[in-house]
Amino acid sequence: MATLFELQQGESGQITKVKGRGSFRKRITEMGFVKGREVTVVKAAPLQDPVQYKIMGYHVSLRRSEARLIEILSVDDLNNHETPPQMNADQPRGGYSLLALPPCGPSLGVCMMRLETGS
Repeated sequence: MATLFELQQGESGQITKVKGRGSFRKRITEMGFVKGREVTVVKAAPLQDPVQYKIMGYHVSLRRSEARLIEILSVDDLNNHETPPQMNADQPRGGYSLLALPPCGPSLGVCMMRLETGS
């Protein structure tokens, strides 16, 4: 399995696993480095550390040692795998989504939202 560390400038991959423990794992997942997200290498610093990545539309810099803890499938690997069937535009949508919010007061910081589509 390849890691984020192995991607070159301009290459992309999809996150398959985030290793690590404690505060590192919490911080990295809060920044959006979670399974299924696509991440692209933007550029490396002149001395190759840190490296700038683009994920979820924003730029994040990680140390190369941190990037070694994030397993990915490169775009080439993704193209060789079968993709799950996509939902048609005319199929009904809706359901529940888990939304994590920062804790405030007696709130637990997690709520369920009903997703509805209008016609």
